Amino acid sequence: MTKLKQQEMRKPRIAVLITSMAGGGAERAVTMLLNSLDKEKYELHLIVNRFEGPYCAQVPPYVQVTEMRAPRLRLALPRLIRSLHKVEPDVVIANLWENNVMAVAAKRWCKRPYAVIVCEHSAISRKRPPGTNSLRRLCYKRADAVVGCSAAMGDEIHRLLRIPQDRIRVIYNAVIDQGFNDRKDEECRHPWFCDEKSSASAVESGSAAPIIVSLGRLSPEKRYDLVIEAAARLRRSGLPIRVILIGEGADRTRLEHIRSELGADQYVDLPGYTANPLPYLKRADLYVQSSDVEGLPTALIEAIACGTPVVATLTATGTTEVLAGVKGAVTVPCGDVEAMTQAIWQQLQALRIDAAATSLEPDLRFTAEHASGQYEALIDELLASDGHGIQHCEQERRGATG
Repeated sequence: MTKLKQQEMRKPRIAVLITSMAGGGAERAVTMLLNSLDKEKYELHLIVNRFEGPYCAQVPPYVQVTEMRAPRLRLALPRLIRSLHKVEPDVVIANLWENNVMAVAAKRWCKRPYAVIVCEHSAISRKRPPGTNSLRRLCYKRADAVVGCSAAMGDEIHRLLRIPQDRIRVIYNAVIDQGFNDRKDEECRHPWFCDEKSSASAVESGSAAPIIVSLGRLSPEKRYDLVIEAAARLRRSGLPIRVILIGEGADRTRLEHIRSELGADQYVDLPGYTANPLPYLKRADLYVQSSDVEGLPTALIEAIACGTPVVATLTATGTTEVLAGVKGAVTVPCGDVEAMTQAIWQQLQALRIDAAATSLEPDLRFTAEHASGQYEALIDELLASDGHGIQHCEQERRGATG
């Protein structure tokens, strides 16, 4: 049997490209996508520079992993080309701008053509090194589809990168899957939540120390320094607030220094990465998003789905869409610690009056089923336009097995 015939008979091969499986929002979105794409319909591959990070354990066993192991990502293009020669994908779904650029550039040297979907997970308006947008504009115009994870981001892709509207797709990241409710009901072992005085009834009566949770990578754009400063201000005003900042990252040392300078070591905890943060969100009195930049704020979606009141910075993309129609949410300008302090106070006072401040209904836009359905429709469209449609491949496969 010829190699061409074998290629026609196999299932369409989908390769997802990302730098690593570190604990960020893009990595989380990739993990959810790999778990929700139809493994009976597609052969699934993951191409990473290094297969490391907390989300490695959540990659399904049927996904074939290829590591490039370049010393630096900007030097990885030759290794990506070799990886693509090995995998021979029909469609590449690239994530994060450097990988997106490489995925488009690599097509020039690959023997087997493939369609490229590039996915942006952070606002295009976010400050980047000089020339970043020019490079993205040049490469994204050569991609088969450009995905923004919020409608506002889709608008930025069109307005700032000048990508034609018919090339842009808005697909919200998958956040809520079938196991979401089971995970949020798991036990939370943090000692502050084991204290009976931290129960919801105690908070409502005013006898407990309210617990605020923030969740995400410890990086400068998340602005957790604002949460620590707001907590210190509220403490000085007499509110015995406590804060848990869940996540890990390069900003840890700076945040620990700020915490110590403010004398907040006893009431601000940085426990690191947590495999399942949902029990924290469910039990928190308030969730605070302090970011300057978000693509689609995953943790904010999770907090709302857990029924937790929220205070959120009004980022350029994502936040407004997530909070549309949500009861019990307060927004504040980015970088405004005074507004954040006042909003936290306002929300905690409201909690004593109305404990059911946030909708418990999951938003179907952010479910794994919805996201995978939209990605599969886009994949099938690209395969069909290239003459390698799903139906043709499946017919060939059935014919061979018959």
